[in-house]
Amino acid sequence: MVDPNVTTSRNDSSRTGSYLAETKLRPGNVNAASFGRLYERHVNGDLLAQILYVRGVLGTPRGTKNLFFAATSTNEVYAFDADDAQNTAPVWKAGPLGLTRLLNEGEICRETIGTVGITSTPVIDLERQVIYVVARHWDHGGPPVAGTIDLAGAHCLHALRLRDGSAAVSPVEIKGTDPRTQATFDPTVHRNRPGLLLLNAIIYVGFATFQCDFGHYHGWVFGYAADTLASRAIFCTPSQTSTQWGAGIWQSGNGLVGSSDGHIYFETGNDIYEPHTAAEKANPAAPSDLADAFVKLRVTPTWPGLELAGRFQPANAKRLRDGDRDAQYNPIKDSHGELHSGDTDLGSGGPVLLPGSRLVGGGKQGRYYVLNPGTMELTQDSSSPDPQRIGEGFQAFVNTYDPEFSEADYGGSQTFGPNVHGGPVYWSGPSYLYQMPEKDYLKAYHYDQGTGILHHEAGPIATAAVRPGPGMPGGHSSLSANGATDGVVWTLAPMQDATADPMATGLLHAFDAMSLRELWNDPQPELFAKFNPPTIADGKVFRPAFAQYEIPPPPVFDHTKQRIAAVSRAPGNLDLFVIGFDNRVWTNYWNDQVGWNPAGWFPIPGTAVFDHTTQQIAAVSRAPGNLDLFVIGFDNRVWTTYWNDQAGWDRDPNGQVDPNGHFFPIPATAVFDHTTQQIAAVSRAAGNLDLFVIGFDNRVWTTYWNDQAGWDRDPNGQVDPNGHFFPPSPPFGPAPIYQGSGKIIVYGMLTHGVPLGIAAAAPPTRLTIGELVERLGHRGVLATPLGPEVELADARGGWRRDFMGTVITRRQRVSDRRAAELPTRPNLRVPGVEVAASVFWSPDTGANIVMGEIRETYLRQGGPTGSLGYPIASETDTDDGRGRVSRFEHGDIIWDPKTGTDVRAGSPSTRLR
Repeated sequence: MVDPNVTTSRNDSSRTGSYLAETKLRPGNVNAASFGRLYERHVNGDLLAQILYVRGVLGTPRGTKNLFFAATSTNEVYAFDADDAQNTAPVWKAGPLGLTRLLNEGEICRETIGTVGITSTPVIDLERQVIYVVARHWDHGGPPVAGTIDLAGAHCLHALRLRDGSAAVSPVEIKGTDPRTQATFDPTVHRNRPGLLLLNAIIYVGFATFQCDFGHYHGWVFGYAADTLASRAIFCTPSQTSTQWGAGIWQSGNGLVGSSDGHIYFETGNDIYEPHTAAEKANPAAPSDLADAFVKLRVTPTWPGLELAGRFQPANAKRLRDGDRDAQYNPIKDSHGELHSGDTDLGSGGPVLLPGSRLVGGGKQGRYYVLNPGTMELTQDSSSPDPQRIGEGFQAFVNTYDPEFSEADYGGSQTFGPNVHGGPVYWSGPSYLYQMPEKDYLKAYHYDQGTGILHHEAGPIATAAVRPGPGMPGGHSSLSANGATDGVVWTLAPMQDATADPMATGLLHAFDAMSLRELWNDPQPELFAKFNPPTIADGKVFRPAFAQYEIPPPPVFDHTKQRIAAVSRAPGNLDLFVIGFDNRVWTNYWNDQVGWNPAGWFPIPGTAVFDHTTQQIAAVSRAPGNLDLFVIGFDNRVWTTYWNDQAGWDRDPNGQVDPNGHFFPIPATAVFDHTTQQIAAVSRAAGNLDLFVIGFDNRVWTTYWNDQAGWDRDPNGQVDPNGHFFPPSPPFGPAPIYQGSGKIIVYGMLTHGVPLGIAAAAPPTRLTIGELVERLGHRGVLATPLGPEVELADARGGWRRDFMGTVITRRQRVSDRRAAELPTRPNLRVPGVEVAASVFWSPDTGANIVMGEIRETYLRQGGPTGSLGYPIASETDTDDGRGRVSRFEHGDIIWDPKTGTDVRAGSPSTRLR
């Protein structure tokens, strides 16, 4: 019998992502006329964990109920009545299950913002009627404190009763030492990201790094008895050398895979290798055995409860880690001028276990690997145009935004490839495998259960006309079907790069699972919940949305403490530098061609952080097209960074280019006082620099640099070899501000266009102009308002507000031919293209953005009082991905980068969808 409940990540232990007990939602009735929003529920914090669902829970405070469960980053677990649209309160709420707090930028990389509490999908044991959840308990609470790092805390496994959220047994701290490697688990550098696995009455928990690649972390798997939470298993991915760590189990939240024969499968990420000596740089170590690999563990009855049973590691695992490096371990530019810095790890994806005994998964290269789970050997070679790739799976996806990057480039850097995040979705009916990676369209491949072959030679069996916005992480999908019929693929896709943007928004789409024709989408964007697919159960679709956080805006400078450093790097150019309130170095520039930078001041987010109340920047140009900055740091050493027209800002010690630069200390023996002393810098000739400062002995100290010899040698004639190293602590940026709550939007079948259980008079939710601008964070084309909201004085009661923004990369998609010629990657030295935008609002349509050349055509057509009426959706990509389209009440305006705009009038049923 098909399970009508959703009790684990991606619906089952094989991680198929398919709900096969759906009898109400079909391709024939999922459309704008009969399907839509029913109600919303609000929770504290972000929803990184997938929403779970259980029918007929007995003994709840409201009797027997169908419940859906949400676990949040604030360590809270909610149970909501799935059928009562009127009662917004949870049936029960547990937690916080341990202290939580907001984190500053030094404590967490900006791919996560806010709090870190529950970040993995729980698992439900229906036999015991218990939900198991891992919460991160912090030793200290309170708001974030800039300039501190406090990661003290523990990870605890909780068992809560489904009926009321009470503790079934006391929680246990996750800890231990692996007897195989003698490694001891360090909770400060690890996070439980993959979904929990319930296998033969044991709860398995996987770990990777706590933040980006910080600290000496590894991949860990722990096992605990479901009835008592007693420790039953431990496994740590091994480390080969003292300079290697990593091989974490991340999988973008995808759960650990469990098989009925007592095995566990997962994918690992990069190991981290830092060569120090000349010999290490000339002959870098190979990746560890379990880095960038598919790993198979066997459950054993005796301690440590898990043993390695097999692995598969692609032959290019070292390249996935390192990219392309020369003999000195420096990254090599490709023919496009891009640097291959690696970090193309396999572990961004997660595997799915298919009938017919095949394990399939991918990684940041956008390649699929088809394995025999018994032998962990690759069963399908590749028809890759690169003969060296034979035996490394096949290229399932491509970068459609940047076609200049080829399959040969994808292994060099995560910037180039169609990164896969999470696992594919499998429907056993037609035996199709589905996924929407970043930079490519949703695709379906046919899998032959009899032969175990995933057919790809002729391309995918179906391709949707919808792709995610440019950048990470792509879309997250689930499937609903009535067994082998009526399949619908539900995909939550970001509208822009959501890597580190807390204001990134997304749309929910529905596709016919046989053809991938789009059936429906919700045109109202919501804050995008990264790595979290929708859940479908009993005719409802549960969509997660992130909580709203705000990053403080760029600083206003303080005339009583701060001074500007000004320099001219070439005729007709000016560059300004100042230390802002956030203690980062901010800059602005002017040139004869564009005048002042239209985007205004922007930070150089390097690794050094300074004190705007005591420290000042010195700036000098030693040759045309060059800039050098100097400042006395907290350690009282002189720090510097530089920029030139060819390479941009300086590279970091690993040879990787941070396009926004970093500071490093110059090799000198004098120590100064950053609270009282300032640097003077001058270039007395092309290619020369001289620095001056008054020392503690009240004498004038100096050092110099030139193109031939570099920095001056010390009194013994020796050059300090450690001139390039980072300060002992990471940077601290502005702290996030918690603005609201996470949200669950519930969709289902409507009655005569009205949500079930909602009074017919209830109007649909429409965003005001102010709400839309706040939701999109005053960014992009909405960066600079050109005036207040203006009432249009028409019969519709409409309003309008105009904006101006700057586009600095063609990945910031907009209907402007000038923007289509910008470089692929953001470059703060490119002045960019100014793009005008207008937000129009009416009571019937809400607020929507019209921008660029589409806006110009729309206004020539008479705007909202013309033949097209008000916009009913903001500008988005066309189906073919080439151009842009804006939808209006009575037509569409379609834009192509070569041919410009085309107005298509018509009713909604005849227009481009």
